[in-house]
Amino acid sequence: VAASDVYKRQIKNNVDSVNHYQQKISLLTNDSGLLGESFGITAYTYQNNNLFAEAIKNYVKASEIYSNSNIKKTKYREIYSLVNSTNCLLELGSVEQATITNTKLQKIISDFTVHPRSKNLKELIKIQQARILVASKKFKEAKIVLEKVVEKNLDRESMQIEYYDALHDTYNGLEKYNLGEYLSLIHISEPTRPR
Repeated sequence: VAASDVYKRQIKNNVDSVNHYQQKISLLTNDSGLLGESFGITAYTYQNNNLFAEAIKNYVKASEIYSNSNIKKTKYREIYSLVNSTNCLLELGSVEQATITNTKLQKIISDFTVHPRSKNLKELIKIQQARILVASKKFKEAKIVLEKVVEKNLDRESMQIEYYDALHDTYNGLEKYNLGEYLSLIHISEPTRPR
């Protein structure tokens, strides 16, 4: 069992423990994958504790580490940092900065056109664009973007949750839910929706 797996299960919501873990990793290695992951996990812990500004700082640091790596697999991880950073920025109401971060995300994803998950990442871009439009109260535009999402390409549960949350927020903003649509979305997204 990897140390990070034990860490994730046992102390993932304890900010002090996570900071301790991150500092120890920084002292023990220069491996960009491990360093980036330590900042990413720290950021995720802050995010889970609704400390979004601290989460963003750590996602930015993880993103910088990943982007400076010469290893393609490690560079790929920057995508996760940027998605989570965008989500934190939206939680703070910083739509302009979220848009800038999302533009960077789009560029990075465009660098992975031959990646096996290329078609999945294209759907991720659409979902993130819709989330920014929803935050900007542009619900009609968000609905148009979400209608272009190819659901069968949402290969990860986290992408499906992001999609259904964006869809839910869009319809809620349009105030055009009928009971069937609403119950359908609740049934699909509620059991796995992060709190």
